[in-house]
Amino acid sequence: MWNQHQIETAKNAIRVELGQQSDPNNPQRALWYALEKIQATEEEISPQAQLERYIYVVSALVHHAHFGGLKPKQIEKLIGLAEAILALQGIRPNSSKLGFLYGELYLAVSQIQTQQGQHWDSIWGQQLSFYLSQRAPTGGKGFQALTLAIRALRLGHAELALKQLAVAEKLGLVMNYQARAELERLKALRLSGSLKAADSRSRKAKQELHASAAEIHELDWEDICRTVTRTQDVTGLLQAVQKKDSPHHRATYLCEAFLWTRIVKSRECLKRFPTARSLARDPHISVKGSQLYPWV
Repeated sequence: MWNQHQIETAKNAIRVELGQQSDPNNPQRALWYALEKIQATEEEISPQAQLERYIYVVSALVHHAHFGGLKPKQIEKLIGLAEAILALQGIRPNSSKLGFLYGELYLAVSQIQTQQGQHWDSIWGQQLSFYLSQRAPTGGKGFQALTLAIRALRLGHAELALKQLAVAEKLGLVMNYQARAELERLKALRLSGSLKAADSRSRKAKQELHASAAEIHELDWEDICRTVTRTQDVTGLLQAVQKKDSPHHRATYLCEAFLWTRIVKSRECLKRFPTARSLARDPHISVKGSQLYPWV
């Protein structure tokens, strides 16, 4: 049976391997590489080969959660394959020192469900993941609290999300997740009506956190959304999404802007924004690929 050191060594090696395959202009390259590796090790039955195959499977699922690229049938087969590998190695859920591997798998599935808008399934999967990996929770207990907060917020439970974010902050998060946690807190504060608190935390986040470019764009978007909430004026929001060189001229932001034009009091803005059908016809932006598109 595998041991903890063997697992971590294999994970680190494959993480480096997949990192070498990453390409900002072609996010699917690393996914295709992982799928090729899974196929290439199909006939290898040694414990080490099966461990590596399991890690490639989970890596492919996590990659899909972030960038897409898999079909529903492929996702289903990969999940079944990962479960079969663990079972063949004699690893049982919640009854082994290595049961956390099931937790890692189901957390990846939960991430996919979040991206697909299946939020009830996602929060169930996250809780199942935590239950199966209590001895060694994936990412630590602070990270688990953050993932629960994200899923609670997707279901509209802003107060629960804020409580879990406080837990995550207390338990500690690695630097990579601190900006994401603050972003989720800003969303929860806005949705619960605490706009002044969100204003002050937003300024602090931009000054102190090592946020990525994408996270900075999200923080700026939250500033815009708070302005719309206060003024019921979507002028700044429409300017942000309609400029071709704007970081917010993307499918998800365009869909969200469309929904904003439908909920503010003024009807004048309806004349200043394309219809959903017009957005879908734009060949440069795959609006239909956004999980918000079914609602526009």
